[in-house]
Parts: sequence; C-alpha cells; structure tokens
Amino acid sequence: MSVAIGTLGRAATALSPVGTVEIDGKSYPARCVHKLLPVGTRVVIVGCDDSVLLVRDSSSVQYRKALPGAGSVASPTNDNERRRDEAERTSTIYAIVFCTLLCIFPAVGYFAYGLEGIAIGLVFDLVGFALFLFAGGLSI
Repeated sequence: MSVAIGTLGRAATALSPVGTVEIDGKSYPARCVHKLLPVGTRVVIVGCDDSVLLVRDSSSVQYRKALPGAGSVASPTNDNERRRDEAERTSTIYAIVFCTLLCIFPAVGYFAYGLEGIAIGLVFDLVGFALFLFAGGLSI
C-alpha cells in the first residue's frame, strides 16, 4: 500500500480525526491533521505516520506540488509488517547471541581443560543448539 504525497482522494468516512479515505477506488486508513472532515470531502495526502496516511482538506492546500516531499511515496506499514520486522530483529539478535556462545564454549573449554575441553564445549554447543531450535530462535 503506497500513495504519493500530494495525491488527491475523498473521505470515505468522517475523519474525526481518524477514518478512511478512498484513492483511485482503494480504501486507506487515514488521519486528518488539522480539523475534522465530513464524508465526501476532497483530501490531499500530506504524509504518513505508522499505519495511517496523513491528510488535509484539499481546499486548504493551494499548491500540492509545493508540499514537503511532494511526489515521494507515503507508505504506511500495517501491523503484520511491523510484527514481521520485529520478529526478524529478535531472530537476528538471538542468532548473534547463539553464534557468540558457539565460539565461547569450546574456547573456554580449551583454556580450562585443553583438547578435552574443546570436546566438552562442542557438546554444550550441540545441546544449546537443540534448545535454541526448540525455542524457535532460528527459522531454518
């Protein structure tokens, strides 16, 4: 879902201040930035904030092309995209922590017990890897 800043649309529901706008036959969640607007009011896209388009009454904007960012894409993210991004970040953090521990166990084992310590560290790594996958830390 992406709409260029400066695009004209119509209020499909009353924007008080949140509602729905229709642009080229598609509905988008929107929030009016300066006053309440009734159904059917012509609006202009002036920006984007998280999951809603920011709109103004088109009669209050004289030069749409003079809007800051005019022509650039206002792309509100929906909750699913936000959750997916958060899950990817969390998974990346888990992977970094796991890889760090993967190196630490054999190294500590080597310094503490020599070559036998490396084997012990690798066993700890295998157990940790199994627990990590079971907990859903990596999506392999």
